[in-house]
Amino acid sequence: MQKCKLGLDLANGETPQLLVPGGYWKAAVLEEGEFGLLGEAVAPGFDFQDMELAQSENFRQQFPDLWDQVAPYVKGN
Repeated sequence: MQKCKLGLDLANGETPQLLVPGGYWKAAVLEEGEFGLLGEAVAPGFDFQDMELAQSENFRQQFPDLWDQVAPYVKGN
């Protein structure tokens, strides 16, 4: 599992954008403030038939060592 902090403070290790290759799961957490804006661009294209939302039981079986860390971000948990 990899964690990145999005932001403009490059000197403190933040990055303004992140490339997530196909086949990887991702989640975002707002650390402070009341709201955030997150955008996503998909290339070469996007089709809902190709998308899979993480389901708690499947994810828990596939990644038992990560479950405690990712459980708050998986729908149906």
